[in-house]
Amino acid sequence: MKQVLTVFSDSHGNIDALNKLRPKFLSSDKIVFLGDGRYDLNTVNLDFGYKIFYVDGNCDGYGFSPELIFSVENFKILAVHGHRFYVKENLESLVLYAKEQGCNVVLFGHTHIPIVTHLHGVTLVNPGTLSNYGKRQTYCSIEIDGSKFDAKIVELD
Repeated sequence: MKQVLTVFSDSHGNIDALNKLRPKFLSSDKIVFLGDGRYDLNTVNLDFGYKIFYVDGNCDGYGFSPELIFSVENFKILAVHGHRFYVKENLESLVLYAKEQGCNVVLFGHTHIPIVTHLHGVTLVNPGTLSNYGKRQTYCSIEIDGSKFDAKIVELD
């Protein structure tokens, strides 16, 4: 059965961006927040809390888990912010950790740079940033249907 995930990261206080995503949240099976804007979630938690998955970022302090592993269809997914794996330098340690955990997909943030790539058999997805710090505000829409995984970076209107 097809599932839709909306993945975002690094909102850094931009509540307007989250409000623009509300229609997308409604049509999503899961909402995944990858950190750096923990308190921003308060604007959507009341309406969508039952389907929000989240991790702490380096700007969030402590309170959420630093990582989360969950499965959707044939995919075991690791969600992290990314700072603990030094993702601004390279993705090797993140991929190694994902493989140690048996994950074939990693969702991460921290860099504010959107990418969908594959490395050593692991699919890596960074939705970019919803903050006003970047040139573009982006998130990721993922469709999973059995063994099909389709991730698209989407620019916020």
